[in-house]
Amino acid sequence: MIKTYGDGVKRSGQKSVVGYGIKIESVSTTLDDTVHDKENIDNSPPIDVQLQRDLYIATRDLFARHTRPSPDRADMLRKRVEQNGRRLEPIKAAQKEGWQAEADKITISIERDQMDIQTCMARRVFIRRSMWHELRVVLHNRETALIIQAIQTFVAQERDFERIVIGNWEAAVQDVENMPYE
Repeated sequence: MIKTYGDGVKRSGQKSVVGYGIKIESVSTTLDDTVHDKENIDNSPPIDVQLQRDLYIATRDLFARHTRPSPDRADMLRKRVEQNGRRLEPIKAAQKEGWQAEADKITISIERDQMDIQTCMARRVFIRRSMWHELRVVLHNRETALIIQAIQTFVAQERDFERIVIGNWEAAVQDVENMPYE
């Protein structure tokens, strides 16, 4: 039985229009459920965000660890070597009584300070290499793993969502195919 409604459109019955409205409501509910499933119920940040935050905190801590052991006495020792070198020149030039013992003492002090400077410089190189190793290997690998996990999660979620949408469209096609032409 065909009925004409107030908008002038002829329809073959209210039941099919209502059925299609229910189908649209079902699609809408599915979309809402999909979106709400992605949100965490206890409003805590998603695991991916927490892992990214942990990565940035680890980087910040790396720089804090770098600045803590980095100070050394190399600059002070260089100044002391320069001062002792300036003290040594007049002693050698004057050649007063006992000047060789005094010159040897200053020379030994200069040599010891130069060895300490070399040790400090080697330590600086070691600290920098350790820092770069942690940045390049440890933190870079963690960052790469986070990116790969995020991409895998995104692809899986999109695939699942597309399956739901395809299922809804297939159901809609079946409903529309059963509608009468009259």
